[in-house]
Amino acid sequence: IAHPENGSGKIITTPDGKKIGIMINNGVIDKFEITPAAIVPPNSQDQPKVKISFTLSHLNNNKIRVNIGPLSLDENTVIYKKVGDKWINFSEYGKRYNLEVDRTKGIISFDIQDNGELDDDLDLNKIDDPIILAEQKNPPAPGGGTSSSGGGGGCSLAPNAGFDPTLFLLAFALWLYARRKRRI
Repeated sequence: IAHPENGSGKIITTPDGKKIGIMINNGVIDKFEITPAAIVPPNSQDQPKVKISFTLSHLNNNKIRVNIGPLSLDENTVIYKKVGDKWINFSEYGKRYNLEVDRTKGIISFDIQDNGELDDDLDLNKIDDPIILAEQKNPPAPGGGTSSSGGGGGCSLAPNAGFDPTLFLLAFALWLYARRKRRI
C-alpha cells in the first residue's frame, strides 16, 4: 500500500508473521489491530475469520479514504461493518461506501465519513471502525451467482459451457438423410 502525501500509514505484523498495512488519505492512525473474529451478524451462517479494528484522529477532511491489506480475500470472503448493534454487509452495499476489493492484491478500500453511519464513535475528528471478514458458509455455485428476468438481452443457459459439435453433426446427418430421401 502506497503512503499518501497528506495522510498516514501503519504496518503491523500478525502472529503468523504476515505484514498488513492501513493507509488513510488524511489524519492520524491511533490504533490498528487485527484479531481473530468471534462473531458475525445474527442469523448469518458465515464463519468469522478476522476482525480489523482501527481508530483515526486529527482528520482534515470529513470523508476519509481507507486502504487495508494485503489480506486473504478469496471469492467466498464477505466483509461486514459493525456500528453499535447494527451490522452492514459491505459485500452487498459496497457501492454506497465506494468499496473496492482487489482480491488479487488482497486490498480493501472504502470511504468513511466522520460521524457518518459507518463511524462507531460520536466524537468529532475521530473515527472508530471495526470490520469483520467472514467466510461464506454456503457460497453460490461456480457460474451460478444471481439470476434475473426481464428485458436486457435475452436468455442464456450455462454461459461458460463449451461448444459440443455432436449435436451439430447429428443435425447435419439428419439433414443429409432427409435431402437424400427427397431425391429418391
